[in-house]
Amino acid sequence: MDRKSLFEIRHISFCYEKNIAIDDLSLDIEPCKFYGIVGPNGCGKTTLLDLLVRNKTPGSGTIRYSGRELREYNRRELAREIALVPQDFYINFPFTVREIVLMGRHPYIPRFAPPSAKDMSIVDEIMESMEIDRFKEKYVTELSGGEKQRVVFARAFAQDTPVLVLIRWIWRRKV
Repeated sequence: MDRKSLFEIRHISFCYEKNIAIDDLSLDIEPCKFYGIVGPNGCGKTTLLDLLVRNKTPGSGTIRYSGRELREYNRRELAREIALVPQDFYINFPFTVREIVLMGRHPYIPRFAPPSAKDMSIVDEIMESMEIDRFKEKYVTELSGGEKQRVVFARAFAQDTPVLVLIRWIWRRKV
């Protein structure tokens, strides 16, 4: 095991029924670096990210995070380590911007307990730094696409994790 690796991916494979998305992939991801995954549609980019945040489980192989098998982490522990910013954030319920950002604090709030003063302070600081505090009481369903994206980033920053996984697709049509 390489102690410098944040993620150690060893011989993972993943299939959607009979369609192979990832086949025998091994990779080390080091801390304090930016990584990009580039490739054509259907090559397994999003599947790999889903495996890294444990939204999916590899059919074979292992994924280790900080020296531990990813499957050994419970959901709350993992949510304190890895935050996900999806490309598409769709919510059909009228939550306020502040409520959405506060959702990032969920891994730190005990079950059935209200958010602490510290949680609220973190949320307020992040909203101010991202310049979304001016519409903190506005419903997320009323925001523009760009405003929603900033709220989703703020939620991830409120989660206060050492790893931030961003999913962003850029499509270029052949001319």
